[in-house]
Amino acid sequence: MRKTKKMAALALTIAMAAGGMTSAYAAGATGETSVEASKDVKSAGDTSMLLTGTIKVTTLSVTIPTTVSFNVDMTKIPDSEAGGDATKTVNVQVEQPDDTIYKITNNSASSVWVYVTGVTPEANGGSLPVLTNTYADVKTKDNNMLFAIKDSAENSPKAGAYDGTTKPEPDEIGAPGYWMTTAISSTDKYYLNSTTKGELIAKDLAVDAKAGKNEMPLTIYAFTRKGWRAGDKFNVTPVFTVSVTDPTA
Repeated sequence: MRKTKKMAALALTIAMAAGGMTSAYAAGATGETSVEASKDVKSAGDTSMLLTGTIKVTTLSVTIPTTVSFNVDMTKIPDSEAGGDATKTVNVQVEQPDDTIYKITNNSASSVWVYVTGVTPEANGGSLPVLTNTYADVKTKDNNMLFAIKDSAENSPKAGAYDGTTKPEPDEIGAPGYWMTTAISSTDKYYLNSTTKGELIAKDLAVDAKAGKNEMPLTIYAFTRKGWRAGDKFNVTPVFTVSVTDPTA
């Protein structure tokens, strides 16, 4: 079968989480400097003073790739592993940059959280990709695509059982929440990492046992089956939000 590839540009729009940063400054509730109470001392003796300090982070440095190209080979289907384990799939369709260079790096003095709050697919001289979260759509509908960006440390999506003959490909690949769709928003966030929710520690803390924890190598996952021609291009533009507060708090 003739090998078919699609070149795709992955443009990343970076948003600073204003809401998250504001809440990071809250003291009392707002983080404003103030004298909230005073006391007239009318006799000799001791008087205690409560001082509440709030750490502010006003300068961030986070390196995020903003233009990325990758290939998708629509002729390949997920392969079961040697030995008959059909529950694990590999990312057979995608050719992408090595994650030693395709990564997010926190150069700041503070921890940050990076996550996605929106995604827009676009045609780029070809057809518009339709981002779905079910492989059944990919198999039956033109230009439907499963698409994800994940921390490379995350597990790959799992494929449902199939034998390659009587059942030539899986019914599903991964849980629906694994995949990006246009339903992603600031209130329905998409996390690159399920355990830390995209947390990257401060650069000066990333030493010894925590070495590299200020970096997140990235992996692109994509599966598509129908409606494309060789050489078709498309764009996917996720909005990456950088916050100084835990988005789940």
